[in-house]
Amino acid sequence: MELLLNDLSLHGQFSTIPEFRESIRRIMAMRSTSKEYGRELYSQRNIPNKHIRPGTTLSGALRTFTRDEKASLLGWLTKHGPFWEDRILTALTTIWSVGTKLSPKPPRGKRLTALC
Repeated sequence: MELLLNDLSLHGQFSTIPEFRESIRRIMAMRSTSKEYGRELYSQRNIPNKHIRPGTTLSGALRTFTRDEKASLLGWLTKHGPFWEDRILTALTTIWSVGTKLSPKPPRGKRLTALC
């Protein structure tokens, strides 16, 4: 089972920064707990650009966080991940490699077989 931070759930729904902060604290606690059980909480690379409220992106809201909170969040969400896009790309590459006997280039007309 993979644990994903759903980027689509950020759609400007927070009315205040403190409300957003509380939500982020819960997410960071879940991330910490998942690591204790040998799991990762995957995020999407574009999540810092999502609007948490009208006119404020996630990265913009982080300006109100402490230095340590900001470093921890930005390190996860922009640099170190893990990112679910990478996980999917790795899985598809593995499927393609197995399905084509490690062929470096897919045969013509067979590009989507890994998705089927």
